[in-house]
Amino acid sequence: MTDFFKGGWSIVESDAAIYTDLLKTLGVFGVKVEELQSLDESCLSNLHPIYGIVFLYKWRPGESTFGSVEKSVDGMFFAQQVVANACTTQALVNLILNITDENVNVGKILEDFKTQTMLFDPACRGLCLGNNEAIREIHNSYARQYVEGEIMVHPDKEEAFQYVTFIPFKGRIYELDGLHEAPIDHGDYDIVQGWLPNVMNCLRRRVKTYIDGEINFSLMAVCADKLQKMEKDLEILKTGPIEEETNRQIMELEGEIQIELEKKEIIRKDNMRRRYNYIPFLTELMKVLAKEKKIIPLIEQEIRKL
Repeated sequence: MTDFFKGGWSIVESDAAIYTDLLKTLGVFGVKVEELQSLDESCLSNLHPIYGIVFLYKWRPGESTFGSVEKSVDGMFFAQQVVANACTTQALVNLILNITDENVNVGKILEDFKTQTMLFDPACRGLCLGNNEAIREIHNSYARQYVEGEIMVHPDKEEAFQYVTFIPFKGRIYELDGLHEAPIDHGDYDIVQGWLPNVMNCLRRRVKTYIDGEINFSLMAVCADKLQKMEKDLEILKTGPIEEETNRQIMELEGEIQIELEKKEIIRKDNMRRRYNYIPFLTELMKVLAKEKKIIPLIEQEIRKL
């Protein structure tokens, strides 16, 4: 993997709202990312359809692999991770570029990237992703801002976390882990029941291999954006015959759409605050407070409150 200080990729916080906005900025339309609170299938009931599961876990050297490594899966897009700190976007790109739902538009940036690299092997695709300026700039725009001169911790001195994705593909479940040379096949699934019961069982087995308290992990689902479907349903209702029942459905749907829009606006503002660089302002503020000899009194005042 390329050197931390030369790769040009920064660490992005693990947060579903950030990933949703990151995908939107990349040009992806029709999906959102939701955090899952448990491995219970009941937490998935309101998210269908689910296109993939993102699993964040603490990586351990020499860890054994569940499933069988498939050197080649016809039609599947898979890129290895060859650049440090790119694992967040790496996992999302691998997932998004294997969605076949016509309601999902991957956007020009990712569509062009897929077209240009589809004939490459996974390692070369990973190199191309690491050197894709448009994708890298968008990824880095969601990273933490640093004060000039602040010492950044080398990843070798931190706990290593890895992102992998699980997707359904042509009747089978695959794990896409950028640290492996190929996708990992976890077997087929019942078409009627869907793929989610099997993948959740797979994740439960994975989690059980860790000693209690040793492992930190989180789960996120990449699913359909409800707002898109609701807006389509509303358009259909408004263009059809207007009856009392139809009016009631329209009012209910408009209320649900308004709630979703308000949620999106809250997320948008939160992400704006996260991405804004407050460091120059805070630096100047500290300089002014120091010049006016107010820093020490303020610190002492806060200490007395403890």
